[in-house]
Amino acid sequence: MSESMMWLILRGTGETIVMTVLSGLFGFVIGLPTGVLLFMTRKGQILENRLLNNNVSVVVNIFRSIPFIILIVWMIPFTRALVGTSIGVQ
Repeated sequence: MSESMMWLILRGTGETIVMTVLSGLFGFVIGLPTGVLLFMTRKGQILENRLLNNNVSVVVNIFRSIPFIILIVWMIPFTRALVGTSIGVQ
């Protein structure tokens, strides 16, 4: 393997690590307060607030479903190639 190829692999690995760490930190900074807020505002807790809890819960559930929606769209060509149709039977 040439030196330039090794440099490209090393650079790509470094970029991957940086992106992974940054996205993990972003998820932690956003997710921890959101989770604590959901816990503290549910019924029977110190900051019980049904309206706030329901609204935050809806937003969290929408964001949780996004990866599954992306997977469904990504699987359409595979399903069409395997079965001959993307939805249902012919």
